[in-house]
Amino acid sequence: MNEIQEKVKRLVFDFGLETTPHIRLLDLLSELGEVSKDYLTLTKYGQLEIQKSRNWELALGDVYFSLLCLANATDVDLGQALEKVLEKYQKRSESKGQINS
Repeated sequence: MNEIQEKVKRLVFDFGLETTPHIRLLDLLSELGEVSKDYLTLTKYGQLEIQKSRNWELALGDVYFSLLCLANATDVDLGQALEKVLEKYQKRSESKGQINS
């Protein structure tokens, strides 16, 4: 498990925030929904380009935190998972000329 996941794991333990994987998944989806709504609001439903702001950064941070919590709850090292996905995309690019499935 990478350093960031360990840090999140300690914080969750220290604050008594442990819960089940399915609750972690629902929390992640909830946070992603909030990011989607923020994006629509900040871009006036796609009429403007997204501008970096503190609120946007925090919203993405919430999604990342929730994803890390879900990974921890299901014993997945996200660093290793990412490496495997990058390798998968590399192989697809070499065989198909693109990374899409």
